[in-house]
Amino acid sequence: MRLIHQIALDYGLIGRWSGQDSGLILKEHTQQQQRSGTLQGTALWVEGPVPGSKAVYLDGTSGTFVNIGDLAPYKFTTQDFSVSAWVNLLDGTGDNTIMAKFGTVGQKSWTFIFVDARLFVAVSGEGSGNSNLQGATTVSLGRWYHCGFSHNYAANSDRLYLNGIDDGSGASVVPVFDSTAPLVLGRRSDQNSEYINGFIGETRLYNRVLSPMEFAALADPVTLLDRSHRSRSYAVAPPEPPEPPVVQDSLRWVY
Repeated sequence: MRLIHQIALDYGLIGRWSGQDSGLILKEHTQQQQRSGTLQGTALWVEGPVPGSKAVYLDGTSGTFVNIGDLAPYKFTTQDFSVSAWVNLLDGTGDNTIMAKFGTVGQKSWTFIFVDARLFVAVSGEGSGNSNLQGATTVSLGRWYHCGFSHNYAANSDRLYLNGIDDGSGASVVPVFDSTAPLVLGRRSDQNSEYINGFIGETRLYNRVLSPMEFAALADPVTLLDRSHRSRSYAVAPPEPPEPPVVQDSLRWVY
């Protein structure tokens, strides 16, 4: 059953960041081509929430984030998409960005963040204004949570998930604005603001709407174990992150 889950969770997967093989892995049909993303500022690799994976530690200081770039597969203008990530938030004050393609006024597309320790997603249709949806649950600091959201183009709606459970839904805007702002982890795309203080791991992007069952599967660390780590499973939540190790300054994208 777990193998079936893993196969299903590869369907529509166009981006995965788990720290495996030195970085980010992007899958686009059967084509493969190396892309690069860069750890900026004081970003550090640490052990991730899933055995065998890594997470990035971002300390909330100016200039510390992961820059992925403005890549064609992530221009979800008239398309469904979903985001999945494990996050350990260390400071719940204000805005803490998980992933965004959300630039200055006129270049907004979408952003997935915490606002005062509650999940929040904003989607823009014309690059300036945006729809807003905030989750119902306030997270505790210093603990790993699985965070997800889906954008349904046909239904014109967004939905948030926390630990695989529906955390809120609402009307969105379509089409999504075709922003030239870079896709980033850990801050607003091309502005020096909304930095996250915490850890982000096992981040995934899909070009479809994930089902509630799929978000629940992604929220189970055992589902995501690599075969070489099948004997290491968690009966409860993943361990707390260790002290940050030596910095690694680059990531790889493959598609």
